[in-house]
Amino acid sequence: MKHWFDKGLAFTCLAGCTECCLDPGMVMLDSKDIARLAKGAGISVKEYRSKYVELYKGHAVLKLPDSGVCMYVRDVGCVIYEYRPTQCRTFPFWPEHVLTEEGWEVARQRCSGAGVGEVVAAKEIEEHLHDVAITRQRCRGYSERDMRMGTFVQGNAEEKKHG
Repeated sequence: MKHWFDKGLAFTCLAGCTECCLDPGMVMLDSKDIARLAKGAGISVKEYRSKYVELYKGHAVLKLPDSGVCMYVRDVGCVIYEYRPTQCRTFPFWPEHVLTEEGWEVARQRCSGAGVGEVVAAKEIEEHLHDVAITRQRCRGYSERDMRMGTFVQGNAEEKKHG
């Protein structure tokens, strides 16, 4: 057995549910997330970054209003669901939730859709884990200058984003 979840895990993102969005914390963003969100907002990457992205301990994160709740959460659910960041797209298949059965139990307590619905195959869960790892790596190491200039350092490669 490769993983304890080799047979997959049941999960359904429930329409209108925002339980995962209401947890305290940051929404980490990489350049692909920022570009996708800008497209959804119908504005340039540069404008999106200046209005909605900030640095927190060297990480690019979505600015949160004073309430601490994501600005895209409404009574009907996530209003940018199609454009949501990788961190949101991959929930609850984060390492802290799926690498152990205990972690999955924590996810089930946080999320009404975890443990119900169709089974997500182990291969797809592994892809989510990979996407989370890449995004967490890419969102680190930003500087104020990078934010202003649109230059994102990801690993040893420098990526220039135009907006």
